[in-house]
Amino acid sequence: MIASLSDKLGFIKIPKNASSSVANWMHNNCDQIVGELMGHQALASITVPEGVKTFCFLRDPAERFVSACRWLLRGGSNSEIEGAFGGYLRGIGDESQIAEVLASDLKVSGYLHFIPQTFWILINGKVAVDYLFPYRNDSAWMSGVLSGLIKRNATLPEINASASRSDASALTPNALKAIQEFYAEDYQLITRYTKT
Repeated sequence: MIASLSDKLGFIKIPKNASSSVANWMHNNCDQIVGELMGHQALASITVPEGVKTFCFLRDPAERFVSACRWLLRGGSNSEIEGAFGGYLRGIGDESQIAEVLASDLKVSGYLHFIPQTFWILINGKVAVDYLFPYRNDSAWMSGVLSGLIKRNATLPEINASASRSDASALTPNALKAIQEFYAEDYQLITRYTKT
């Protein structure tokens, strides 16, 4: 989480859900920043400062999965772990082939960018985030959400430079079924809590 004590707002960073874009914006444009700019922490593992409201974006799990795959297949960050993991994924194949082994391969399902979104925001099985918003590949819309929360203008950089980075339409039916089964709780959470 990264939080602005002056804005009384904390952002729960879920990998592949605009976490870097929003965290960097807050770090550069808000005052009294606390928390982590880099890295990701589950809400259950941190203490939210008193008076701070939390928010996050929830993303369609299939799009998030494809985005994570393509990011890692392209090399991910410069970390040796992510580079090695990207090599492992390249050995499996494309996004559809990776999805088909997801449920049975702990090397994939336990990796940071593939951990279900519910992991990051539930405490004792209950949603512990104050505001949940649907992720959109639309910087203007997401900037509007952030502006409404901090009550001043927020202009996020381009969220995703290429829409094809998260286009899930090419997934095979078997791959999509594997993703829907693995991320069933995420789909339920999105249906229940987000509004467009």
